[in-house]
Amino acid sequence: MHLFRKTVFVGVIASTLACHDLAAPPTPPTSYALDNINGRPLPTFFSPIPEAPTIISAILQLDASGGAKLTEHRNQMAGGDVTYTSNYTYKIIGNEIQFDYNPPCPINALCVEPPKGTIAGSRLSLAMNGSSSGIVYNFRLIAPD
Repeated sequence: MHLFRKTVFVGVIASTLACHDLAAPPTPPTSYALDNINGRPLPTFFSPIPEAPTIISAILQLDASGGAKLTEHRNQMAGGDVTYTSNYTYKIIGNEIQFDYNPPCPINALCVEPPKGTIAGSRLSLAMNGSSSGIVYNFRLIAPD
């Protein structure tokens, strides 16, 4: 009887894990904290030009209705410490995440490409300002909201 209980227990655990994809993106609402930019630990520069801000920290929040908010704490060369908040909508397809501005970029306005990236387990990498910019924000999952 003792062996039967162990067999049933192992079977239940195995079937539960088989039905859950451990590599799948976490289900929103979730929050991610910025770990590094292009592999450089925080605080670090956004880009290597003298006028570029230093990014001190950032939080990305994804809600269950498809809304996202990126809050960045920066040190601007001319303005000291500031907090910027960017609002987006997002879609997750497989392990890819695509953002769009919320509200949308006005017609005929010159807006940079919104972020897009990949989710791998508890990690999220975003190409900022268009994939050709070379600026990648690397986040880690901090908590489901």
